[in-house]
Amino acid sequence: MLEKELDFIKSSDIYVEKLGTGIKRIYNSLAESGLPEPEIKFFQNSFYITLFDKNYNKDKKNTNAGVNAGVNAGVNDVRLSDNQVKIIKKIEENPKITINHLASEIKLNKRTVERNIKKMQELKILYRTGSDKIGIWKINK
Repeated sequence: MLEKELDFIKSSDIYVEKLGTGIKRIYNSLAESGLPEPEIKFFQNSFYITLFDKNYNKDKKNTNAGVNAGVNAGVNDVRLSDNQVKIIKKIEENPKITINHLASEIKLNKRTVERNIKKMQELKILYRTGSDKIGIWKINK
């Protein structure tokens, strides 16, 4: 799995202190501290890392932790509501999803979905490219 992370970083136009060492250092530091390995997920042209503490239990994993960590990393510690997390997860699964389908799939009122999307757009977490009918959602991470 480490190979995939390094390939992603090498192909990106981002500033890196020392190419190819950051993720290795994270893994080594966690191992030295007796902490579980991080969970690394990729989404389009980015990735996010979820770190776990010593009390982490894989059987009772917080399913919102990865989404919150990934989205909140660049948004000054803004916390997403449960509804916003559900919306982000559905958009990650299908960036072409419409508001009507979002509302139907997560069993929320259409207006509630619209209000949550508007809030996330104001926070620059989420934006839409293209038209309402054939556009796609993009998540800033």
